[in-house]
Amino acid sequence: MQDWAFDPVGPKARVKRSGLPHERLVTFMANRRPGRTYMNVIGREFGLKAHQRKDLQKTLRDDNHATTLALKALGVTYGSEDNGREAKSYLVKAAQQDRPHPRYPAHIDAKGRNGYGPIARAVSAPPKHRYIR
Repeated sequence: MQDWAFDPVGPKARVKRSGLPHERLVTFMANRRPGRTYMNVIGREFGLKAHQRKDLQKTLRDDNHATTLALKALGVTYGSEDNGREAKSYLVKAAQQDRPHPRYPAHIDAKGRNGYGPIARAVSAPPKHRYIR
C-alpha cells in the first residue's frame, strides 16, 4: 500500500500583483477624444483602489516621470481644480490642430467654410435662371 500524494494547501504559486497601470493609462489616453477625463473615471476604468489612485496622481504631478513624459507627447496634461474635499483631478487631452479632418480637404473645415466665402463648393453651380433674348 502506498500513501496518496495529497497536499491540502496545494503547490505554492506566485501571484502577480497589480501595480499602477502606467502603460494602460498611456494607451487609454491615446485612444481617448480631446477634452477632460476625471481621475475618478480612470480609477473606475482600471479598478484602482483609493491609495492606488493617489499614487497615480502623485506620479502624474512629477514632471520627470516616464508616464508623464509619454502623456505630454500625446498632448495630455494633468490638472486639478478646487481644494480640500471638493478637489477634482483630471487629465486634459488637447485637440491636434496639425491633423486635418479625414472627411474634408485641408482648406475646407467641417462646416464647409474655406476662409474666402460662406460656403465652399467643389463645382460652381450654373445660375438658376438664364435670360434668353
